[in-house]
Amino acid sequence: MSSEVLPKSLPIHPKATRFLHDISVNDNTKYLQQCQRELDSTLDQIIETTLFIRGDLPLDLIQELDQTNKDLQAQYEQLKKSGKILQTAKDQYRQDSNQCQHVESLDDWQNYVNVGTNSNIHIPKSLQAHYEESVKSFETSNTPETMLDAQSKTTMILKALPQIWSDPTAVIRDEIPSADDDDLKIEGGTIDLECAITCKQFVTPMISRKCGHTFDKEGIVNYLGGPNSRTVKDCPQAGCSKSVSINDFVEDDLMKLRCKIADCLKQRQIADSDSIDVI
Repeated sequence: MSSEVLPKSLPIHPKATRFLHDISVNDNTKYLQQCQRELDSTLDQIIETTLFIRGDLPLDLIQELDQTNKDLQAQYEQLKKSGKILQTAKDQYRQDSNQCQHVESLDDWQNYVNVGTNSNIHIPKSLQAHYEESVKSFETSNTPETMLDAQSKTTMILKALPQIWSDPTAVIRDEIPSADDDDLKIEGGTIDLECAITCKQFVTPMISRKCGHTFDKEGIVNYLGGPNSRTVKDCPQAGCSKSVSINDFVEDDLMKLRCKIADCLKQRQIADSDSIDVI
């Protein structure tokens, strides 16, 4: 068929919208998640092995993992961005098509072929044209993409690890982005490794997503009336104005790591003390 009898673009027919819905970007989420799991596993092995042998933190390996994590983050962001761009283009193409005469007959088709001589016909932009416009629009947007939860935790640990390895109570600024600086539980410039409720070192630390305060699971569950309780109470951290429920809490991986390092340092001090006594 000659290009002379083909319109430059056509509105999508209502009966064909399901085909528009099926157009999608190549979803590499499963591949990226697998890479993330392998990275997390490698990081855990490095930490556990180094703690076991009571050695120094291999900073070169941590830096390599940090760069790999950043590369994964960029891939996550690009995947989300591509999906948003395509969805925006499809929405705009659909809206554009709704303003046009649908092709129901050969006469309608011919009208779109002769669009240059028929000023009464509104021809929609093609999906490709809308996509290219969406790409330009997103390129000028400075809105950052949100990382997946697993990646966010990994980024936080990689950032904190070199700073808390020799001092697990060290303050890492912005380690809890959702918490107000004035509400961080800091005593004498350090992070307290004991739960404010149980007054014991954390066993299963749980952090509030509302205020960023951490409590041991046993303590906060009892405070809020049980694991299935819907009770909402004031945060038990002194000076905090937030109200919390059991659903606001998730495991605090960073605090768990802090306590693990602290236990290792205590064991090392005991071993060193025993060695001195023997001498």
